[in-house]
Amino acid sequence: EMGETKVVAGSIGISTLTNFDRKQVNDEVHAALEAEGWIDGNQVRKEHLDSPKLTKAEHHFVTSLATNDVTHLVFYQRERGLRIAKGDVVAVNSYDMERNLIRGTTHDGRQVTINPAKHEGFKGARMEYRDYSAGDRIEAREVIRWKGEHGTRVNNGTRGTIETIDQNAMLVQWDDGRKTTLTNAQARLVDFSYARTTHKQQSATNKVELFMISLTGSKSFNRESSYVGATRGRLNTEVFTADKDKMLKNAGVDVSKTTSLTRTELGALVKQGRDLDQALSKERQAAPKVRRVQELTRD
Repeated sequence: EMGETKVVAGSIGISTLTNFDRKQVNDEVHAALEAEGWIDGNQVRKEHLDSPKLTKAEHHFVTSLATNDVTHLVFYQRERGLRIAKGDVVAVNSYDMERNLIRGTTHDGRQVTINPAKHEGFKGARMEYRDYSAGDRIEAREVIRWKGEHGTRVNNGTRGTIETIDQNAMLVQWDDGRKTTLTNAQARLVDFSYARTTHKQQSATNKVELFMISLTGSKSFNRESSYVGATRGRLNTEVFTADKDKMLKNAGVDVSKTTSLTRTELGALVKQGRDLDQALSKERQAAPKVRRVQELTRD
């Protein structure tokens, strides 16, 4: 069915509540596509810089960065005093807990000392690895820039398909019509794009939407996520969950325990989301601070 509806072209969307679930589902879909021969069986391992989803306040302290295994800093602002440009990535060498300092190495080999309380224009990231194949669907997880080419960039969230890949680079056909070659350094800023969190899926619409809710995800399920997940599919939305009772309880729906959602139950989830904007507005006024669970589920 996925092959007939051209999942690789994006007819089927997959939503998750957490980034951990997103990554697991992406790996499973990649493996399934490879097993069916819908993508090239020759995999190439690439480095990937994954976001631990820290708050802005957490970025100010090396203890938070170290505790969350941050290995690299991706700069989204220029730091003149450090001679670091927008888009540069600094590898962390060590943390000075007493002085709240980071010692790292820039892409051109320079040693720099960074005070995270003073130099705020970066996002922490940790090194992971991805096994890509030609035919895989990917998306930019950060803005990708080309130095010396004014205005050339791929925006965060842009999706595309890998045409060719080897140990040194990958050629990507982006959905906006452009085709670019990514170096290994640039490829660290992309990831599989089969599954997305509900935060990233808010503006997306697919023919069929698969809403994957794990045991952990069911605990953070709420009105907003139920509305987004249940309304992304134009033809149909299917919900898969490890704990249906917990999920429905958190969504405010009380039904008997079963193993799948009926059309009536799914309709109830959609109905609850219709007054979402008003409910969220009242919640923000009552509690202006963003809850930690929202940071964990944000894409």
